[in-house]
Amino acid sequence: TNGGDTWSQIFTFSGASRIELAVSIADPNYVYAVGAKNSSGAFAGVVKSTDGGNTFSYVSTTPNILSIDVNGNEATGQGTYDLDIVVSPKDKDLVFVGGIHTWKSIDGAKTWKLLNHWTGSYSLPYVHADQHNLIINPNNSELYNTNDGGVYITSDNGVKWKDISNGLAVTQFYKINVSPANNEMIIGGTQDNGTLLFKGGFWAQVNGGDGMDCAIDPID
Repeated sequence: TNGGDTWSQIFTFSGASRIELAVSIADPNYVYAVGAKNSSGAFAGVVKSTDGGNTFSYVSTTPNILSIDVNGNEATGQGTYDLDIVVSPKDKDLVFVGGIHTWKSIDGAKTWKLLNHWTGSYSLPYVHADQHNLIINPNNSELYNTNDGGVYITSDNGVKWKDISNGLAVTQFYKINVSPANNEMIIGGTQDNGTLLFKGGFWAQVNGGDGMDCAIDPID
């Protein structure tokens, strides 16, 4: 309360090695913290304060919203790598958490709904995996999601998503290979953005996940 000069410990987030915080603009007394387990990267839970951070209590520890499983049933996750939480500036009970996917709670982090999927499976909209930062525009409530694939936006609290990464030169190529038979045909493996093929003047993704070393047959 004095600009960081002194500190007092008020809560111990059991088993968590990484914690992200979010404060509600709608009610600054509401402070949320999401934790990732130090042993597995799985969901350690969400704790909430309703008195400006003086006290905290657990509001949810299941499902494992940091796992790759759509139902949160797996025991592991990537929360030590990708983790963020944000609260709606207009609704103190509307909370979003980013991990491999993005999850939403409308009841103050008690229950969760999956909003997107890293391959676009399970009738869910495609959003690239590994969410690192969630920001809500207080003027129009648009939610921006930055991840290993770029920047995505939703204007309806996660029902539909739009990739707005066009023009961002952020893809890291591990290796590339040019066709010996056609020097205008190139294939390259990227970090977490798949394997990309340049053919006919355009780039297209031919495989997902992590690309690496790849080659084009010199005859075929």
